[in-house]
Amino acid sequence: MKSALLSVGLACVATAAMAGGQPFVEQSALQQYKDAILADKKATYETTVVIESQFGQRGHAYKMKVHKPHPDYARMDYLDGPRNGQTSHVYKHVVIRSDPRKKELVFELRPDPQERARRENLQKSLFQKQVAVEQIRHDAWEGTKTVVVEARVGSSPAKRYWINPENQAVLRIQTLSYDGKLLRDEQRQSWRALAPIAEPPAPPKVQSGWKLVRKPAPASLTSAEQARLNAYEAPSTYRLLYSSKDDCMCGGDHKSISGVYTNGLNNYTLFIVHDDCRRTKERAKDGCMADKTPSGIVATYRSGDRMAVVVGELTPEQVKEIFQLRSVSDVQFESPRRR
Repeated sequence: MKSALLSVGLACVATAAMAGGQPFVEQSALQQYKDAILADKKATYETTVVIESQFGQRGHAYKMKVHKPHPDYARMDYLDGPRNGQTSHVYKHVVIRSDPRKKELVFELRPDPQERARRENLQKSLFQKQVAVEQIRHDAWEGTKTVVVEARVGSSPAKRYWINPENQAVLRIQTLSYDGKLLRDEQRQSWRALAPIAEPPAPPKVQSGWKLVRKPAPASLTSAEQARLNAYEAPSTYRLLYSSKDDCMCGGDHKSISGVYTNGLNNYTLFIVHDDCRRTKERAKDGCMADKTPSGIVATYRSGDRMAVVVGELTPEQVKEIFQLRSVSDVQFESPRRR
């Protein structure tokens, strides 16, 4: 797919100055930028990824080595941060995580191929239909000349991509908040293309003295549970990607109903708070309280016993739509907390 979509190199993009000094970029070139972003999901390469995120008044960063020799396989070795020393093997059917400190090998099942294909096709369709891209500038990344492209859907938060015009590789990705501030910066250092191998590597084996943990895929919702989720209408550009019932975000033993929504570029998750989720309910007040985090906005809505939380790349206006509030001013942002 990559070679078919990107048969014309981005290096031959011609730009001309318009009035006001802004560059003019042909639509065919902008489409190639979109194709390069989509093709990145199936690209084969190795790199060291440094991810920096803004959280309150402090920044957080972690590093991992990524080895991706097959479109449907990636190995990630965490070099620092909370997962330091752990390794994740991502296959089509399962994610395998090894944790030397706990001496655990965790198998987490992924959705079946038909369901994964449905999700991928929906995201790709929405991306091609709704995402607008704009060339911002030329820049250098680790000595490589790149084109910096900004992508967005309407008024939703934007993302920026550093694209190598010689091989269409995506070398850096920035996620911006609704007010244009940097939320997340993914920097791919020492990036090197890999010739794809025929088959993914064999899964790792359980070492002597280690525990094997099998985590099933999240359960599907009943019709009644889906109706509770559907009571919160998504903003006009978003579609429900999938819904499930899984461990509650508070870490309790109960399960949480959730839905993941996408506009092709941005995602958010809606959680229906379980009746037994005391930790969340004790902190919540009637109305809509919001906070800014590395994941975007976290907004908690409560009206009597009805309670839900949204987490993701949203604007206050979109939070207002989801919770059917009268005004954006009803989305009350909390003062920055000490962390």
